[in-house]
Amino acid sequence: QTATQEATSQSSARKKNKVSASNKSNGKKRSNGQRHDAVTATAAVTAKRNGQGGDAKRLSVTNNNSKSSKKSRQKKIQNKLKKLCGTVGRAISDFDMIREGDSVLVGVSGGKDSLTLLDILLQKQKKAPINFRVAACTVDPQAPEYDPSPLVDYMKKKGVTYFVESRNIMETAKTILDANRDSICSFCSRMRRGILYNCARREGYNVLALGQHLDDLAESFVMSAFHNGLLRTMKGHYLNDKGDIRIIRPLAYVRERALREYAVLASLPVIDENCPACFEAPKERKRVKLMLASQEHVHPNVFSCLLRAMQPIMHGQLEQLQAHRSKKKQQRRAAAP
Repeated sequence: QTATQEATSQSSARKKNKVSASNKSNGKKRSNGQRHDAVTATAAVTAKRNGQGGDAKRLSVTNNNSKSSKKSRQKKIQNKLKKLCGTVGRAISDFDMIREGDSVLVGVSGGKDSLTLLDILLQKQKKAPINFRVAACTVDPQAPEYDPSPLVDYMKKKGVTYFVESRNIMETAKTILDANRDSICSFCSRMRRGILYNCARREGYNVLALGQHLDDLAESFVMSAFHNGLLRTMKGHYLNDKGDIRIIRPLAYVRERALREYAVLASLPVIDENCPACFEAPKERKRVKLMLASQEHVHPNVFSCLLRAMQPIMHGQLEQLQAHRSKKKQQRRAAAP
């Protein structure tokens, strides 16, 4: 009996020692300075069972993926813009488009071409070895389908000097076209160009940059040959009739698809249809565009070949430009002390 009592006493003592050791273990401090008592351990196990720990981990992974995706997208935008700047830089050099001290006004319609051109020229302004200033101007035809307000906010965020010229072009076109039977597209184009000239003169800009690209030039070349029997296209750089404003087309070597890709990638605030009357009438340019697209499917280098064929006539009025430049140099020398 005595032996039995001693064994029972020893067993009870061992149980007490285990409980005491367990309490000490639950109450000791972890290396991170936090107490991990039994309540905390239970809460951790419960959270793990309920998936709370997994949700936090997944949220962290999602945030990291989002940051990585944003960086990747920004890199793609920069690479695409760099490539476009290289192509535009060759055109600017070939046609002597932008010179030291020039004030360049970009005609921004709200389409992908003109908005991309603005981004390119702003980038060139930062990197170019010459100094020139850049501003933008939009002609609002006062059509109900056209709303330039997104462009106003966009230009403000970019810090670009921006002018909006509002004119009731559509009503004027209806009145004049009834008598002359002219194309509404060509009429609006001339009206917009005149308004841009006036804005450039008023605000002190000597260069007007337009957003026509290689596809536009090729279509004009084919249309002129087919319908007029003339080898003509848009000029890369020329003087207006009054000789006070130079018109440049920096996108002359750029394909339309490259501009579209950049506009989508950079999320530019593109206004899809900025001339609501144009798509209502049949357009020969659209038919020529489809024809060239089918030719490119068979002959992938067709636009490169057309560019080589057009280059001699894209350099029109070189003598006029050189004479104008020589005159300006003489005036600066005469004005120098």
